[in-house]
Amino acid sequence: MRLVDGLTGSTFSCTWRSPTGYRLNSDIVIGTIEADRQITLHSDGDLRGTVTCQLGEKAGRTTIEIDWRVQTTKAWMNYLTPLLRPVFIYNHHAVMRSGERGLRYYLHTKA
Repeated sequence: MRLVDGLTGSTFSCTWRSPTGYRLNSDIVIGTIEADRQITLHSDGDLRGTVTCQLGEKAGRTTIEIDWRVQTTKAWMNYLTPLLRPVFIYNHHAVMRSGERGLRYYLHTKA
């Protein structure tokens, strides 16, 4: 897989909707791209920080390992985290599973 040059600095907006009804909105800026190896993204908004996507190959298939180093900026979430941590963890896993299904569908792969 070759990544297209000229994407650095491009911005896109994301909205994540949790199963319990709250939403997180962030603008994602494409930082550095190391062709066929790594993409670094910068997130600002309800999630602020850095995302690193490592690309690899295993058994003839492309692998993607995504490392989010972000923090929430919504005051209510940060304040209630000690009490609602299990709910936030549940929501996180549900959103990640949904994202994986969507990516697999987009790439036309089988689960």
